[in-house]
Amino acid sequence: MVKIVTVSPSIIPRDAIGHIITSAHKFYTSTAGVKSVLLSKRGYSFDYQGIYSPVDLIFNADFHEADIAIYHYGHASPLFDAFILKGNDKKKIVNYHNVTPPDATGISYNQKDWNIYLQQVRLFSQADEIWCDSHTNSQSLRDLGVIGPDINVIPPPVRVNSHCKLAGKSRNPLNMIAIGRMAASKNIIDLIRVAEMLANDKVDFNLRIIFNRSTCDENYLKVIKTSISKGNLGDRVTLFNDVSDLLLFKMLGEAQILVSTSLHEGFGMTIQEAIHSGCVPITYKGSNLSYANGGLGITCPPDVNSLYSSIRDVASSIEMGSKDWDKTTLNLDGGRFSLNEFDRLTKIAWHLATSESYERSTLNRILALNG
Repeated sequence: MVKIVTVSPSIIPRDAIGHIITSAHKFYTSTAGVKSVLLSKRGYSFDYQGIYSPVDLIFNADFHEADIAIYHYGHASPLFDAFILKGNDKKKIVNYHNVTPPDATGISYNQKDWNIYLQQVRLFSQADEIWCDSHTNSQSLRDLGVIGPDINVIPPPVRVNSHCKLAGKSRNPLNMIAIGRMAASKNIIDLIRVAEMLANDKVDFNLRIIFNRSTCDENYLKVIKTSISKGNLGDRVTLFNDVSDLLLFKMLGEAQILVSTSLHEGFGMTIQEAIHSGCVPITYKGSNLSYANGGLGITCPPDVNSLYSSIRDVASSIEMGSKDWDKTTLNLDGGRFSLNEFDRLTKIAWHLATSESYERSTLNRILALNG
């Protein structure tokens, strides 16, 4: 019997990291010869045990008896100080997801918090193995001086259970979708500015902005709501929070374009989910956003004029391609494609990014490390 404990400060529904943790836990639990336990300070409707400090971890029976501890790192937390406590001599894996750097927050950053992050990340040199969601994250750890353990890039699984085609989607109105945290680092204000530009040009469009209320910056949300109101965009721009996966996939299936103005992404799961749902992703360049679309989207300079031009170009390409699905009209980062070719390639990518492939890959890593 291999005993695994997964440690995370929070396990949040409708969240990329929360999805990774819970889907892997369900898979491990269903596997013969494996016991999996979730330990967290905060969880929602998940089968987890509450732990609030490194000492709680050390005295937790399941943690004490575990062969492998997996630490999911998305932000600094005292729980990760357990690395240096006596009695924690089990095999340690860090699944490093992402931390938004200060220059991408758009707000005054607490230097004390950033120093804590740097100190904790450097502890990861004591891990037996590190999993990163992207090569960008892997390089950021090395740049911060993390050395010693194996660093493996294991892309996260997507939540989309079936592939959807771009060819055949309704063209009018232009349906766009944006998914992410309601925070300054996601730069959602640029979406509102672009929406104003589209409205001024009499473009028939809808923009749905989906965010998670539990991780929302309420002050930033007020700024966005005020901007929507001042721009008279209430009938075109709609805010949704805490939508179910079923509704999210329905909205993705109706959209032709996913737009992201995020200033930093460590992996970009929503971009992958949009591609698999028949959406062309248009994002700002930078961090892993420059790679997440796999050539099947557009990355543009981080300014509203470039974003506006990219949206108009893609919308026009989809319109032309809808008359002949085999005609090469899409001009994306990876080259020129017809709608049918885009759909063929996105279906291949979807098969490679299913939850089961991620879970089997990580379990194989765990069993190999356990010997």
